[in-house]
Amino acid sequence: MVAYTSREALMAGARPVANAFALANRMAGAYTGMFPLLRGYTNTFNANATLLERSVAEYGKPDWNIDHTYVGKEKIDLPLNHTMIDGQKVLVSIKPVLEKPFGDLIHFERDPKSVAHRNDPKVLVIGPMSGHYLTLLRGTFTEHLPHSDLYGTDWHNARDVPAGEPFDQDSQIAYIKEYLEFLGPNTHVIAVCQPCGPTMTAISQLAAENSPNQPLSMTYVAGPVDTGAAPSEVSEFPFHPMFSPFVNAATSTVPIQFEGAGRRVHMGQAQLFGFMLPKMQTHTEKQLKAWLNEALGNDEAAELSHRFYDEYLAVMDLPAEYIQQHCNRTFINRDLANGTLVVDGKLIDPSNIKKTAIYIVEGGKDDISTPGQTEAALEICSGVPQHQRYYHLEPGVGHYGSFEGSGYRAGIAPRQASFIRKIGEEAGLHYSQMPTERTLIEPTRHQWARQKQGLAPEATAA
Repeated sequence: MVAYTSREALMAGARPVANAFALANRMAGAYTGMFPLLRGYTNTFNANATLLERSVAEYGKPDWNIDHTYVGKEKIDLPLNHTMIDGQKVLVSIKPVLEKPFGDLIHFERDPKSVAHRNDPKVLVIGPMSGHYLTLLRGTFTEHLPHSDLYGTDWHNARDVPAGEPFDQDSQIAYIKEYLEFLGPNTHVIAVCQPCGPTMTAISQLAAENSPNQPLSMTYVAGPVDTGAAPSEVSEFPFHPMFSPFVNAATSTVPIQFEGAGRRVHMGQAQLFGFMLPKMQTHTEKQLKAWLNEALGNDEAAELSHRFYDEYLAVMDLPAEYIQQHCNRTFINRDLANGTLVVDGKLIDPSNIKKTAIYIVEGGKDDISTPGQTEAALEICSGVPQHQRYYHLEPGVGHYGSFEGSGYRAGIAPRQASFIRKIGEEAGLHYSQMPTERTLIEPTRHQWARQKQGLAPEATAA
């Protein structure tokens, strides 16, 4: 509890001081703004105040604030929580449909009257349980909303869950399986980053049971399926001598002011520090650039930076038992890749998956889940028919670019949508035409050996 309580105490002491200096700068800015000769200082004082306020702010769970869409490269502003379908603005209501202690299944319900004439794919986006909230994938949801009936996994902050119930990776797998059973047949799954392995495990369980709720397709995006296939600094860190001291220092007990008082957690702030440390210079430069933009009156550019960090700095605590099991299985033992993963006393065999098509997406510059780590799923899921195995490497995008940003919108999302619709049509489903705001790009079937040799994929039938 000492680490958690000490941080809370430190921030509680720092906030009044920083906010007092921020207020003094705001007042100075207001004063200089009254005199033409001094107005050049106004923006600088306000930029100082913003920097001070943000340095001690408590970044809670972000709102979705879906307020724009893209048509090609053009950004179109929309009312709050709306999407656009064939030129019409459509309200999106975000609400839980299955509530559980550590995570809700939420539905991005488009106005029923506006989409009554449409038959769109049912898509479950499984977000990472690695410290950030599901809103980190806002770009993915925004891009798919016009042409998909979207659901998402809204994982909860462990500090807000009463300490009586444990939650490890087995629990996450059970949640994912329950979500899929709730949604029923003809579901398409997109797993992003951390949950690629647990999602594959849950689908393997459904396949072993010959469940009617096996999804039609599974898309794995930038996830550590086999970290040994292409080691990165992140995947190698658990073998570093400093790993155990870091985990011990980052693990603490939730203090009494939170609902999860007494629970052992891996602190979100420590996880954030781990994310930022390798690129601390880059983050520092971005903060200074935001300050400079505001000081020079470039408010729009400064606001873009602030919106990014409002999301990036909002982190949740993770159950300590979850982190331990995840690290052991994913990085140290590589259980899925080695065929040694046991869940609920049963050996997991991904080769049982035969009724679910697979699509792998990797970023060419991903330094977290480096190219090859997710591609390994194609070998592990050996039972998927050859004609239902797809792969895409998006050049020039890093980890976050695999699910957010211009590269994602232009090169990845159109292929994901095309894959989902192709597999649905093969299953006899007849989806509505794509909205005019979106285009499709034909996905590429995977040729494992040729791509490993650096050769161009062979031509395949559409």
